[in-house]
Amino acid sequence: MIDDWSPHFWRGRKATECLVLHYTANESLAEAVDMMRARGVSAHYIVGIDGETRRLVRERDRAWHAGQSAWNGKDQVNQRSIGIELVNFGWGEALEQGHIRRTEDGALRLAASPPVAVRDDRPDSAGFVWAAFPEAQMLAVLELVRAVVGRQKLDPTQVIGHEHVAPGRKRDPGPGFPWPRITAALARVSHRERPVARAVQSHCTRLGFPPAGGIDGAWGAGTEAVIARLVARHGAYYGLTAPGKSWAARRAFAELLRTIPG
Repeated sequence: MIDDWSPHFWRGRKATECLVLHYTANESLAEAVDMMRARGVSAHYIVGIDGETRRLVRERDRAWHAGQSAWNGKDQVNQRSIGIELVNFGWGEALEQGHIRRTEDGALRLAASPPVAVRDDRPDSAGFVWAAFPEAQMLAVLELVRAVVGRQKLDPTQVIGHEHVAPGRKRDPGPGFPWPRITAALARVSHRERPVARAVQSHCTRLGFPPAGGIDGAWGAGTEAVIARLVARHGAYYGLTAPGKSWAARRAFAELLRTIPG
């Protein structure tokens, strides 16, 4: 772990409720750090393609990583979260001679990272190609996520992506991110009922099925109703079925919901 402190943060923060994963949309850690500082944003950590990890903001302070966002029925996610940036090219419009291609500000960019197969039924993502997350990077990310979840006593269902807290505005870490590996890495971390319920309600809301009673952490008829609607819409494509009555089944459902992009 290398300390590379960012000047862009606010001292102090409310209690941590979630951990938000991002990608940088490039392939260089140094370039990503420079870009973040030039844009006046930050995260608590950044993990390079080779697994190099830098700490940019102390966990007790507020990093500027989520922007306009909402989760667990609350806005200002930066006040309640830890942010981790992953160096990754992200999406491209197509493949060109085996490389992911993206046009930015009129300039053509080609990725060095290989593409990865994804599941994404969003019309506005049709034809997109997504960059893989290398093994060295994922091992470092999994170690860091386990450590943060342990220190902050987070519920495992509250490890989420930028696209989950800012749907329609952000795409990261994208459908190429291996969420099942996060699930497996946190399998032995115990869950709590209300954070699990809030995670399911938050995912339903960002996918267009908000519970009538809002995101209140109570698993009742309203939550069951929107789950039924969500499964009817996305179940066949993503392999979703409504969870059973046990909280272990509801936790597994929440963890599966984070694999649905957008």
